Amino acid sequence: MENLEAVIAELEEASGLKEVAQVTTFEGQHETAGTVEITISDRGVGHPHRYSVFARSVALANRSAAGKSAPDLATAIATVPWFKLGKK
Repeated sequence: MENLEAVIAELEEASGLKEVAQVTTFEGQHETAGTVEITISDRGVGHPHRYSVFARSVALANRSAAGKSAPDLATAIATVPWFKLGKK
């Protein structure tokens, strides 16, 4: 894909949307929550809240965890309360 920031800018200008982000999805297995879908949103370089991470159990609707938005991916991942996926 072209430069992420250029694509975001073009989408925002053409559509009138705000907070446009590229979304990438991962999947993994959790001991008690089963299959977990992890979504990472990237709002582009220079955005103060560039990354955000959300995880949810595919099978158990009440099990999810969201981290705080951060300028770097490592911090966004670290702020996710992963233990919530295992709560009943």
